[in-house]
Amino acid sequence: MLFFAIIPILLWSSATNASLLGTVPRVDTGQVRLLTEMQSDLWTSPNQEKADPLRRYNLAGKLPVLFNDRWSASLNLEAEGLRIGRPGLIIGNDAIEVNTDLRSQSAGVGVQRRDEDGSWFSLFGSYESASNEPFKDKRDRYFAGTAIYAFEPSEKWQWIVGANQSNNRGIRNGQIMPIGGVFYRPNLNLTVAFGLPFLLIEWKNESSVFNLTATLVGIEGNLRKDFANDFFYQFKSGLSSRAYLHNDRIKDKNRIFFEEKYIEGGVGVRLSARTHTVLVIGQSFDRRVYEAEAIFKKTGTDHRIKADLYGTLGLEFIL
Repeated sequence: MLFFAIIPILLWSSATNASLLGTVPRVDTGQVRLLTEMQSDLWTSPNQEKADPLRRYNLAGKLPVLFNDRWSASLNLEAEGLRIGRPGLIIGNDAIEVNTDLRSQSAGVGVQRRDEDGSWFSLFGSYESASNEPFKDKRDRYFAGTAIYAFEPSEKWQWIVGANQSNNRGIRNGQIMPIGGVFYRPNLNLTVAFGLPFLLIEWKNESSVFNLTATLVGIEGNLRKDFANDFFYQFKSGLSSRAYLHNDRIKDKNRIFFEEKYIEGGVGVRLSARTHTVLVIGQSFDRRVYEAEAIFKKTGTDHRIKADLYGTLGLEFIL
C-alpha cells in the first residue's frame, strides 16, 4: 500500500491541483473529503503590469465508494480557476487577444485491485476541460486515462509499468505515454523511485516528511513537520506549469501555458477531527505566460509577470 499511495505524486507534477500538468488523481481509500484552496497576490502596482492581483482557487471532492481487502474505488471531482490579472493579453504568432480568466474542471473514477503477493493494478479515467470557457467547445473537452501494474515486490524493490493518455499533458498531447520505473526502499524511513518520466525521494520519521519530486514538466520540494498536538508547519519550493486549451486559438494544438517558480511556508491547524486548515505565505518568481503546442516551446511573445508575494488559505473537511 505504501508504493501505491505515493504513485500519483511522483508520476507527473504536483498533484493536488487538477490543472497542474499531467496530474494523475489517486484512488482514495479513506473518508469522503472536501478540499478548498484560495490564493491571492498580496500587493500589486503599475510596474507589475497587473490590473489586478493574480488569484487562484481550487475545489476538490474525494469520494471513496468501495474498499475491501482486494478492491478499492473512488470518484474525484475537481475545479480550479486562475485569474492572471492581465486583461487584453496578446499571445502567439497569430496575435490573438485572450481572456485570462482561465479554468480547468474534471470528473473521474479510479479502481485498484491488490493481490496477496503484493502486486497490484490500477485504472483511472476522467472527463476534463481546461479553457477560458470549459466544456463550451468540443475541441476543449477530452478524456484522460492511466493504467499501472506493479509487479510482486522483492525485499527492497518493486517494478511498475503502465501508460497514460491525455490531451493536455504539456508534452506529447493526445498521445499515449509509457510509464516504467522502480521503487527502492532500503529502510522504513526512505523511499526512492525513478524511471520514465519521474524521480521521487521521500524521507520520513515520526514527526516529519520530506518529498522531492521531479518530472518532465516540473519539480517540487516539500517539507512538513508536526509540532505540539494539533499543529504542523510546511515549506515548499518548485516550478509548476499549467496549460489551457483557450477557445480563441486558431490552431487546435495551441495552448496557453502559465509557468511559475515559487517558495512558500505555512502553518496548519487541526481545528477538529473533521476540519483542518493551513495558512501560507509565499513568494513567486519568473512568472511566464505564452502560447505553444508543447511546454517550453514558445511561439510569439513570452509575457513575464514580475515576482510577487502571495497568501493562501486551505481548508479540508472530512465528511
